[in-house]
Amino acid sequence: MALSNKAVALVLMAISLIAASVSIGWLSLNSLVGEERAGAGMTWEGFGLRLELDVALEERTLIIEMAVKNLASEPVALVFRTSQMWDTEVRDAEGHVLWRWSADKVFLQAVQYRELAPGEDMTFQAKWEAPGNGRYEVVGYFLGHIGDLSGPRPPPLVHHVEIS
Repeated sequence: MALSNKAVALVLMAISLIAASVSIGWLSLNSLVGEERAGAGMTWEGFGLRLELDVALEERTLIIEMAVKNLASEPVALVFRTSQMWDTEVRDAEGHVLWRWSADKVFLQAVQYRELAPGEDMTFQAKWEAPGNGRYEVVGYFLGHIGDLSGPRPPPLVHHVEIS
C-alpha cells in the first residue's frame, strides 16, 4: 500500500512539473513585444517568431524589407490563405494610401503551407519611389497564420520615414 501511495505521488509530481514547464514555455513563446528600434524599423516577437520591418532610403526611393524568423527551438508551422505571404503599403501624412505592393499582382487562390525550421527566416522586399518630400508611413503585413488558418497572425508593423 505504501508503494502505491509513493507511485501516485510521483505521478502527480511529474504531471505538475510537465504542466509548469508547458506553461512557462507557452508564456515565453507568446509574449507580445513590439518595439521601435532606433534608426531601424519596428520589431514584434510572439509565438516563437520575430517579425521585423525595416525601411532604407536611397534618395527618394524607399526600400522596404520585412523578415520573419523562427526563434523557437522547434519548427513553426505557417499557413497562408493564398500564395501571397506579405504586403506593404505607404501612406501620406493624412493616412491616405499612396501605394500598395500587391495592387498590381495576382495570387494563387489556394491555401499554402510553410514550416520554418529553428533559426530559419523568410525575407520580403519591395521598392517605391516617393513623389516628393514629406512624411510617409510604411505599414508591413505578414499574412501567415501560426499553426493553422484559425491561428493568430502577427500585427501590422509601422515605420515612419521623413524625406526632405
